[in-house]
Amino acid sequence: MASACGAWSGITRATPVHEPACGGGAESEFLREYPLKLFVHIPKTAGTSLRHRLEANLGSRLACDYGPDHPLTHPELKASAGRAQGELRDALERAGVSVLYGHTRYPLWNEAFSTGEVMSILRHPVDRCISHYQHFLSHGGAPEDPLATGVATGQLTLQEFAAAVQQRNLQAHQLGITEASLGSLGDFGLLMTSEDLSFRLELGERRNRGRRSFSVTSGDIDAILENNALDMKLYELVRQAWREGYWAWAVPEMLRPSGRWFRWRHFRRRGG
Repeated sequence: MASACGAWSGITRATPVHEPACGGGAESEFLREYPLKLFVHIPKTAGTSLRHRLEANLGSRLACDYGPDHPLTHPELKASAGRAQGELRDALERAGVSVLYGHTRYPLWNEAFSTGEVMSILRHPVDRCISHYQHFLSHGGAPEDPLATGVATGQLTLQEFAAAVQQRNLQAHQLGITEASLGSLGDFGLLMTSEDLSFRLELGERRNRGRRSFSVTSGDIDAILENNALDMKLYELVRQAWREGYWAWAVPEMLRPSGRWFRWRHFRRRGG
């Protein structure tokens, strides 16, 4: 389905969406049509910095889902055993929640949220994998996570980390995207890349950054690319779609410069 704002023909929406005129309207149709949204936080895509801004701006209207034992997880989700997805969504809506946010997978919520209600930020797979490795190297992870422990103790090289099943095509995995479903990316409410947007978050402090440095070889990069072929296709498709204005109309007001909402600045690549 072609967008009134020049959507890229390489991806389509299965369900028609009523789009406002380009640049028109203070609030996107995306926000009006879907009162509760699911934001899939993919690790090392600036998601922690984004969550801190949402916490400041939304307060109790933000609910987190980082697993039943995590202190940030919403009380309704801590007691989720045996409860249907729809029941949990109803409970969150009764609590006045506008955004459900966390290191969850969309397939775990696909009975309660349509694809059009899902948002996420992607990152170039090489940069994301290196950043994830650096995070575990600097901060470690949960004691029961063998991958985090292996990196923190120096037992896993970057190439071994990239080849681990938990890391391969992690972004596509969290969004429930397969090779066959790449052509339906347009069904998502909003997908963004952290590197190639028309705007970029101007965050006063970057959160959750790794501090320890290490060398990255061409062999490391080749290994990451080899293990993330699907993520590379996903990233490039979303990046191209943004260049052609596919999701620009759907950026919610909470992601635009307005009062207490996020401040953006024009982003230029180095040397560009």
